Amino acid sequence: MSEVELVKLSTRGQIVIPKDIRELLGLKGGERLAVKAERDVILLKKVEIPELEADWEDIFRWGERHAKKKGLKKKDVERIIHRARGVKD
Repeated sequence: MSEVELVKLSTRGQIVIPKDIRELLGLKGGERLAVKAERDVILLKKVEIPELEADWEDIFRWGERHAKKKGLKKKDVERIIHRARGVKD
C-alpha cells in the first residue's frame, strides 16, 4: 500500500494522481476511473470499459434480423420508441 500524499484541487475541479500511485496501479493517461463520494471521502476505482465499436455492427445485424423475423417495419420501430419515451404522434 502506498503512503498518503496530498494533492491540490485545481480551479477546474481536477487533481493529479501522484506518479508513484499511478505506477503502483498501472494507470495510464486516458484510462477510466469510477468516482464515488461518501461523506467526506472520495473513492476512485480503475474500471475497464469494453470497446463497443466492433460490437455495434453485430448489434445492428441482430436487431435487423429480429425485426425481420417479427415482421416489424421502420415506422413500427419508431412508433414503439416514441411510445416508450412518451412522445405523442
